[in-house]
Amino acid sequence: MLKSNLNKTVVIQLADAGVYDIVTEFDVRNEHWSSGCPTCGSADFDMRIATANIISTEGITKVTFVHENDWHSGSSFADSMPTQADLMRALLNTDTLEMLKGKTLEDFAEWLEYELLGIYQKKELGGLK
Repeated sequence: MLKSNLNKTVVIQLADAGVYDIVTEFDVRNEHWSSGCPTCGSADFDMRIATANIISTEGITKVTFVHENDWHSGSSFADSMPTQADLMRALLNTDTLEMLKGKTLEDFAEWLEYELLGIYQKKELGGLK
């Protein structure tokens, strides 16, 4: 379920859109993939996919930032997810605010995807609490 800023107050003004909210209760879905051949055998695995949503004057933009095989990581998938505090640290950085001037919603979505993936990877490696 998406939760958004009901007051519709633009928090970040971009060149082509105003961002109301970024949903920080990240949507994580599981997908099961099955493949293989008669000679090699089956190759089943589960994939977890994490997304976040940017709610703006242009609608909802989904950002996918993690594709992980269940067997790939030794740490808890949930423990490595970015928190609202992680997101606030990234957004309130002076360099970030300067960089966002004149950027489009598409540019912002690409930047957010990169930042969320970086936060996730740092937590996976134990470098960010």
